[in-house]
Amino acid sequence: MMRGLFINPAKVECSIHESGKMFYEALKLSRKYILDYLAIDENNRTIADNYDFYIFNYHHYAMEWLDPESIKELPGFKATFVLEMMPDNPFCLMPCNIFDAYCVVDPTMNIQNRKVFAFPRPLEPFSALYPFPEKTTIGTFGFATKGKAFHKVVEAVNKEFDDALVRINMPLGAYAGTPQKEYQKQIADLCRKTAKKGIDLEITFYYLEKYNLIHWCAMNTLNCFLYDREQPGLSATTDQAISSGKPLAVGTSSTFRHIHKYSKPYPFRSLNESIVLSPLEVKKMQEDWHPLKFAKKFEDVLYYYNVDTRGHSRKSITLKMRSPIARLQERIEEKMRYTKGVQHILQAIKPDASAGVMYWKKSFPIECEDVGDVLIVNHKEPNCGVHQYGLDTYEALKQSNRYVYKYCEVSDRVELERAVKIVRPFVIIYNYYPWIFPWITPYITKERLKDTPQLALMHEVTQGEADIADNHLFDYHILPDPTIVENNKRCFKIPRLIPTYKNRVQEPDTITIGSFGFGFPDKGFDRIIRYVRREFDEATIRFSMPPAGVADKSGKLRRATVARCRDAVGNDGGIKLEISDDFLAKESLFDFLAGNTANAFMYDAEKYRGIASSIECALAVQRPLIVNKCRMFRHVINAHPSICIEDASMKEIIDRGTKPLEPFYEAWSPKKFVQAYDDIIDEVL
Repeated sequence: MMRGLFINPAKVECSIHESGKMFYEALKLSRKYILDYLAIDENNRTIADNYDFYIFNYHHYAMEWLDPESIKELPGFKATFVLEMMPDNPFCLMPCNIFDAYCVVDPTMNIQNRKVFAFPRPLEPFSALYPFPEKTTIGTFGFATKGKAFHKVVEAVNKEFDDALVRINMPLGAYAGTPQKEYQKQIADLCRKTAKKGIDLEITFYYLEKYNLIHWCAMNTLNCFLYDREQPGLSATTDQAISSGKPLAVGTSSTFRHIHKYSKPYPFRSLNESIVLSPLEVKKMQEDWHPLKFAKKFEDVLYYYNVDTRGHSRKSITLKMRSPIARLQERIEEKMRYTKGVQHILQAIKPDASAGVMYWKKSFPIECEDVGDVLIVNHKEPNCGVHQYGLDTYEALKQSNRYVYKYCEVSDRVELERAVKIVRPFVIIYNYYPWIFPWITPYITKERLKDTPQLALMHEVTQGEADIADNHLFDYHILPDPTIVENNKRCFKIPRLIPTYKNRVQEPDTITIGSFGFGFPDKGFDRIIRYVRREFDEATIRFSMPPAGVADKSGKLRRATVARCRDAVGNDGGIKLEISDDFLAKESLFDFLAGNTANAFMYDAEKYRGIASSIECALAVQRPLIVNKCRMFRHVINAHPSICIEDASMKEIIDRGTKPLEPFYEAWSPKKFVQAYDDIIDEVL
């Protein structure tokens, strides 16, 4: 009889290991082979050479340490289970040239590839019968990660029930990311705020083994999952819910596409309807996904490849480990494959609610080749507002789930072309400013790099310049000015970007007015001092005024500005002036601004060179903001009530707090910023 070895990641609190155990227990039901089990990690990776076939539960995170090429050294037939896949795309996070067969645990998989086999879900058999609870009880569970939308379950219960219990189990997962505890608390708080009177919550955070989870689900009237994520894989949580036999409701996310064949999703079917209608559907899923059928499917795979017993040696093979650089490179490649899938998923699967029916309709097959990157090009001088804006832009765009944004700093054509050669981007975005990129010419953009669409930021843009911008140097222009009207098809307007900052600094006991920027004469630092002296007998003025680098190499302009500020303070002992020359890192700058009662910016009124990015830093710390009606503040001067010194006193603006700023927090969030860039790339392509 054939002998095989099932190879699973070492046990940690995660669904990957548990899914592997579930696969193994199902496969053992076959009578056509003997199957052994091995859990591997970095310290235990030696595998015997005496098996006819090997089955991996390979996962890019759980086996990140493993060099998959070394798997090829094992003799005999080698297969893997695929846990994370896109619709009809099993290779978005899986190398496609390592294994002889890819057993995709997605019964909806339909791809013309002789190595790919669609498998049913191997449900855990469960025979215990739990009566329905006296009080309507809605259960949901999952690791504390984004996209689980637990609060939406509470909202749905609010709409249909006046008296019910919502049970939420939300443990921490081993591979779900480091900030989980804080996120776990945020989710719990949001659910508590969402629940109306009469809806009780039972929120737990302990990790439940698979069998205990099934029991947990069996104690509910309805198990409900309303994820709003679009990412690889099918939901594993529903496996335990289906095994329990209790009614089930799921949302429209593609992570439940295997269930949509059997059951109409919420909101096309109410929770009450699911309680009544879904038990028969759950029973059908239990029949179709019985572990015996899972084992039979693997027997078919072995038969297809004509796997049989072979001569056994007494050797063993130690799987090789990846170097840190190789791990990083693999992460990048995985991100590229994943991004390609996310780009297509919303087009490849479309919810169709016609005639009250919900199913996923494929519009075209997803290809498995890698996607290119979007390259952001910045200059090298850090003591520069343009440079900092480019860095902030990249830090935000790294969070995109649609494209892979990469970053480089260059000082000449050779460095630019080297970066393009290495990254091979399909779009280039320049953080462009003429006097810091004087060497960028049409010869470079229209000859040397002519095959790549190229976009450039216009930092100091007016409506007139936006209307006449052409493609003699760049194909398109990005306008970081929400007041611009898009009249030109080559120009794309984007929102401002308010960086993410968690305020950890106490507000000062005495009035403290702060500001920051390079010490140029038109920044109006001395003007701020005069307004403070006019309104307050006692106050502290704090300026962060670092050297300007390229624009003021000698420091002459800064020294003159400092002298004017000290003259403006005079001998008034009640007004204290503090001027720092440290160039603050972003987090330190935010701490500095958060340590002020209010932050003020009063540039020369005739200063008109685009929009001042200093305002977004001040908005990030959520302290009162005071400005004058300089046109560089045109994006905020219409705040209501006014924050302009021409309309109100400093004391009045401080008393108004951050209420006038709240519309900006929403409109210029990192999420909105990233979405705008992703939409631009979509349009360009």
